[in-house]
Amino acid sequence: MQIGSRKIKPENILQLIKDVRKKKELKHLAEDFVKESVRKHLAMNAKTISFLQKEYTAKSKEYKQVVKKVRAELRKTHSVFGIDLPKRQDYLDLLTKTAKEMIKKSLIPSYIYYPKKLWNLNVKILETHASAKERLDFYERFYSILFKITKKPKVVLDLGSGINPFSIPMMKLKKLTYYAYDINKKEIKLVDYYFQLLEKLDSNFVGKTGILNVLKIDQIKKLPKADICLLLKMTDVLDRGQGHKKSEAVISSIPAKYVVVSFPTLTVSGKSMTRPRRKWIELMCQRLKYSYKIIMEKNEIFYVVKK
Repeated sequence: MQIGSRKIKPENILQLIKDVRKKKELKHLAEDFVKESVRKHLAMNAKTISFLQKEYTAKSKEYKQVVKKVRAELRKTHSVFGIDLPKRQDYLDLLTKTAKEMIKKSLIPSYIYYPKKLWNLNVKILETHASAKERLDFYERFYSILFKITKKPKVVLDLGSGINPFSIPMMKLKKLTYYAYDINKKEIKLVDYYFQLLEKLDSNFVGKTGILNVLKIDQIKKLPKADICLLLKMTDVLDRGQGHKKSEAVISSIPAKYVVVSFPTLTVSGKSMTRPRRKWIELMCQRLKYSYKIIMEKNEIFYVVKK
């Protein structure tokens, strides 16, 4: 890996990536994404570069410190906390069993008219993820307000989707093609399974998933065209405290008429921010001649950007 004029042996970088991903909550992140985090960390830490250029052992205190710091940065920029995987699997098993029974008895005319038993299991699954759980009080209201601004979409892109697609029944759309992309392989596998289930419930639904590093602008440009793109709580992952050029590049590259960008309105301690609006995105819209509308909820602010 080349950092400025300095080089680090590829095998040293590969070993570092491997060791960073050994942590249970990080092992499902794609290697490419972790590699980018390593590169960013090194670019800001000359001493770490010097250390990795020398001979060392993986058991050394210095090396363990490097691994620890990269993990900390990944945790800060990727939603890995507040996830209850064992319960999630139990709820998914119940959801699958219930849906199959209903399909067998022809009790589901459409996933739009989601039976209460299935709806409740969807809610239980959404509760296993921190950000999704925070939206449960306003998911339906948010989608209703959003679609009054954008009109009801036929195609939705969801970047950094997590398990947000489990809120699809709350959109109450009659026909939908949904593309979900994330860097977390396990969550994408879960969403892909869910999409297969939805497709069996309703022939008017099409769901596609994929592993995607949202930092790769060339890949963003090649995504399917959509009416709306959801980019929820993703700008911290993109920018990592280094201005907002990356977020702007991603937003301008997304092949969608509307891009919904959201931010938390609560501090880490849980208090409401005194200034929840993000001036940089408003200035970006002004400069790029985009229009925007704001949807404000109690713990999240949404910018509905029209390109």
